[in-house]
Amino acid sequence: MFPGMYTSPDDPNRAPRRAATGDDSDTWPGSLRWGYYFSVAAAVVMVLTGLVVLTQDWAGDPSASVDVIDAFRRNLRFIGVFNIVAGLVIAALAAQLKAGGRISRRVLIVVFAITVFCNIAAFAIQVGGLAMVLIVLLLAVAAVMIFRPEANRYIQRMSSLED
Repeated sequence: MFPGMYTSPDDPNRAPRRAATGDDSDTWPGSLRWGYYFSVAAAVVMVLTGLVVLTQDWAGDPSASVDVIDAFRRNLRFIGVFNIVAGLVIAALAAQLKAGGRISRRVLIVVFAITVFCNIAAFAIQVGGLAMVLIVLLLAVAAVMIFRPEANRYIQRMSSLED
C-alpha cells in the first residue's frame, strides 16, 4: 500500500527481481563475452599499430644529435615488436576465456598490465600516436569485463569442473 523497501509479490507496479536462472549451465556470461571481444579488438589494433610503427622513421629535426635519433629508432622498433608480440599473446589467451581457465585469465591480466604500461610510456615519449591510447582504453574495458562477478562465478564453476 505505502512505498517501502521491500517489494510485495502482490504489487503489480513493482514485481520482485527475477533470480538468476541458468547458473548451472555452461553458457558463458555476457560480460566475459564482451571482455573477449574487447580483447580481440585490442589485439587487432596492437598488431596493426605495431606494423605501422615499424615502418616509421625519424621525421624530426635533421640537425638533432645522432644519439637522439638512434634512441628514437630503438624505441620505435621496441614498441612495434612489443605490440605485435603482445597482440598475438592476448589473442591466444583471450581464446581460452570460454573454457574458463583461471591461470590463462591471470596471465592475460598480467599481459594487459605490461601492455598498458608500455603503450602509455610510448605515448608519453611521443613514439606512438593516439592508437596507443585506444589500445589502453580497449584493454582497460576488457579487464573490467573479464573480472565482473558473473564472469568470476563462471570461471570458478568451469575451473571446478576441470579439477
